[in-house]
Amino acid sequence: MDGAPRSSRERHQTAQAALSTLAEGPDFVQARVLRQGKGRPGTVFGRPLVEAGQEAHVQDDIAGDETERRRRRCLPAIVVRCVEYSKLLLPACEMHLADDSVEIWGPKEEGIFRISGRSSHISKLKQEFDTGTDMDMRECHPGDLDPHAVAGLFKSYLRELPSPILTPELTPMFDAYAKRIQGSAPPSILSLADLDNHEEHQPDELDELLAQLPDANWFLLSDLGELLYVSL
Repeated sequence: MDGAPRSSRERHQTAQAALSTLAEGPDFVQARVLRQGKGRPGTVFGRPLVEAGQEAHVQDDIAGDETERRRRRCLPAIVVRCVEYSKLLLPACEMHLADDSVEIWGPKEEGIFRISGRSSHISKLKQEFDTGTDMDMRECHPGDLDPHAVAGLFKSYLRELPSPILTPELTPMFDAYAKRIQGSAPPSILSLADLDNHEEHQPDELDELLAQLPDANWFLLSDLGELLYVSL
C-alpha cells in the first residue's frame, strides 16, 4: 500500500539499489549543460591546450571582468568547470566566490586532489567533456557526483597534455631561472609562486618569462597555483 511503512528488508534493498546506481556512474540531472558534445571523443584530451580552448571553451560569459572573460574564452571548458567545482570544496577559496554563486551544499570535502575518485565517475566525466560538452557541475550534490572524481578528472586532463604548461620553448628558461634562485631544486608551480618572496628575486625577469606564455597557459598556471596553494 502507498504510504505504508516499509520493512527493514525493503529499506535495505532500496539503499543497495541507490548505492549500486551511484557506483555505476554519476547523476548529472542537476548539472547545467550549456553545450552538448559532438558525440566523438578527442576534442579535448591529448590536444594542445590552445587548440582545445579555441574549440571547446565555455559557452557562458560574465560581464564586467575583462580578465575573467579572457580566461573563459581561451581555456577548455573542462578546466574552467573543474576549477569552479573545486573552489566550492576548498574553504580558503570561499572568498573568491561571487555573491550570486550557487549555494554551497554542505561541509567542505577533505583530501581534494589527494584522495582517488570513483573510476566510473571519472570515466563518465571524461567521456562527456572529451566530446566537447560544456557542463556546469556546481549544483551537483556530492551524493550524486563524487567530488574526488572531478579532481581526478582534472588531474587526468593535465597528465594527458601533449606539452608542458610552461611550453617547450620557455621551460628551459624557467628551469634556469628557478635554479639560479633556489639552487639545484627543480622548479614547480608552487616554487615559482614563492619566488616573489626571495631576497635575490628579480621580478622583471620572471614577469618577462610569464608574459611570453600564451594566454591559455598563463591562466591555467594561475588556476593551478591557486588551487595547490589552498589545498596543501
